[in-house]
Parts: sequence; structure tokens; C-alpha cells
Amino acid sequence: MTIKTELDTLRSSLPGCLVVAFGDSFSRLILRSSHEKSIRREFLDELCGQAANCFDLLDATGPLGEVMAPGNGTANEAVVLTRTSTSVFVRSGDEASEFICLVASTPANTGAMMHAAKQTLLKIAPEQ
Repeated sequence: MTIKTELDTLRSSLPGCLVVAFGDSFSRLILRSSHEKSIRREFLDELCGQAANCFDLLDATGPLGEVMAPGNGTANEAVVLTRTSTSVFVRSGDEASEFICLVASTPANTGAMMHAAKQTLLKIAPEQ
């Protein structure tokens, strides 16, 4: 399967999922995405910046990250809740730049979103 197909499959598997994006937080680019037609490129660019900022904050937490993810170094997931949406960011591993972002209408099952994102990341960006 192609990355685009994996992202389309992930989006269709989660009720209320509006956007699935695969990006690189170091370059701050969305590499591939699956979304409704009303989603504009500017929204994806903002989403990528938000993901990179979340991962920068997680990396900066040091010992707190270790408390949040014992034995795994830093935490690799972040959730942002707003009045209108739930965004979940999952990166492929410590110090990795690849991530998947999911945006769903509120309320959303963030646990299911994180699990599905991790499974998709294993398929498209296996840890080296």
C-alpha cells in the first residue's frame, strides 16, 4: 500500500476524523495527507507547526517525559483539545522527525486515535 492509501484507510476507520497527515517535524512539512475537500493547505501548515511545537515541548521536559513514558525516554504523543476539534500527534520514536497527526471533531476517542496512528506509523515509517 502507498502512504496515501494508508492515510485514507486510517481516516475512514475513525468516526469524525477530518484530517490525517504524515509529516516531518524537523523540516516542518506535511509530506502526505488525507482530508476533506474543505481543508486548505494553510490549515495543514499550521497543523505541522503545532505538531513540531508539541514535540519540542515534550523533548524539553526531560525527566518529566521519562515519568510520562517510563522506559521509553521522552513521550511521543500529544493531544490538543479545542472547542471544535481534537488533534492527536504521534511521532515514530525518540528523536524521530516523522509523525502522524489526526484531527477529529469533538468529542473524540483519543486512545483509539493514538493506537491507530501508531499502527499506521509502523507501516509507513518503521523505526530504524
